[in-house]
Amino acid sequence: VVYNMTFAKVDESRRIVSGFATLNNLDKQKDIVSTEASIKAFKSFRGNIRELHTKIAAGRLIDYGLTSYHDVVANKVYDGIFVRAYISKGAPDTWEKVLDGTLNGFSIGGEILDAEDIIDENGNMVRVIKEYDLAELSLVDYPANQLANVTSVEKAQSYFGGILDTIDEEKELNDMASSGILKTADEVVEPVVEAVEE
Repeated sequence: VVYNMTFAKVDESRRIVSGFATLNNLDKQKDIVSTEASIKAFKSFRGNIRELHTKIAAGRLIDYGLTSYHDVVANKVYDGIFVRAYISKGAPDTWEKVLDGTLNGFSIGGEILDAEDIIDENGNMVRVIKEYDLAELSLVDYPANQLANVTSVEKAQSYFGGILDTIDEEKELNDMASSGILKTADEVVEPVVEAVEE
């Protein structure tokens, strides 16, 4: 199973990419990955970063945390796992594809261990992923999740120094998401890839 998210930030000098790896919204595959499932999966994750779900070892997960995302279109708040990943100097092709916008998203890959079909508020059948084994996190060119749809490049900043577990950090991410362009408080960023309306 594969679920995708677009990047939120790219730090060129430190080769760091950050953004949501997963959220508990209904995605394009008609699935909802539950917050509880993602928290459990990331706790046992080895932290390996790949390119397009191949055997290309592209980097390592630096840190991650649970935070919220405000979908201004639907006026709903979702919970998600926000990650920071280091792209290896041994993967120069992968890094160049990140910088030029070819690889513009994250995608979680693994095995579903427990799921349940439910009827959503619109009367549609959807699948809720209740438990999964996270095998790898990939850099991808076609993210499936429609919420995190802005890619940006930043100068070197001190990012979220660890797990995102403070109110201030969550507020900052909510503010960034609500503004339409993700940015830090200290630096306005220029988008590399424009948001695309579905």
